[in-house]
Amino acid sequence: PNRNESISGNGVDCGPSLGEMAQNLVKAKADFVVCACNTAHAYRKNMELGCGKTPFISMIDVTSPKFSKISKLLKLPVNV
Repeated sequence: PNRNESISGNGVDCGPSLGEMAQNLVKAKADFVVCACNTAHAYRKNMELGCGKTPFISMIDVTSPKFSKISKLLKLPVNV
């Protein structure tokens, strides 16, 4: 399903399919699941549920502290 349409309420809910994708990665013996898509993060809870005990790695969680540190060094305004 189209994530943008889903988020805006004009499409099919992507949550179940993203959760199922995470489950399939776990069934395939993935050591961890990485989400590297901003729009997919709207369905993070579904993906985390699909992961079960397999670690879920979010690009937002990994990059935002680094961006914050860099923005302070460069004196960039940050609107979070």
